[in-house]
Amino acid sequence: MEWIELGDSRTGLVAPEFALRSGTGELITRSQHRQRCNVVLYFVPATTSETLAPLLDRLAEQRDRFGEASACVYVVSPSEQPAIPSPLLLADPGGAVRAQFRQVFPEGKEPDEGDTFAVVLDRYSAPWYAGRGDHLDEVAIDGALTKLWAIEYDCPE
Repeated sequence: MEWIELGDSRTGLVAPEFALRSGTGELITRSQHRQRCNVVLYFVPATTSETLAPLLDRLAEQRDRFGEASACVYVVSPSEQPAIPSPLLLADPGGAVRAQFRQVFPEGKEPDEGDTFAVVLDRYSAPWYAGRGDHLDEVAIDGALTKLWAIEYDCPE
């Protein structure tokens, strides 16, 4: 995954609000995390349980590492409803939230429609980093964790 520091483009920028249903039926919003934790959103084009299950397993294995970095992490799928009963999986019917988060990328760096991409938000909902790539793998997870530690270092409160 290629990561982009949003730098000056994030000044004053707040990530789009969202309200998405998790695989356990809970409504997850951006604002519920404000001042509580950093947030990593992985947007994937996958909608089937066969494709999503390994991704969710990888993230679940890293739960402690994300917790140490004061972060909540989610996989956002363009499905009508979550394919797996996981609290980490969010359904984005129609891809409206995905489209909004593509706009945090600098012009000319936006991910393509079929790309997997990630956005790392600080606890005040400001996007600090954005990454794009072909798929969600260990390198993409480690990259997000590295970015989270940079946020914690720069903004520890």
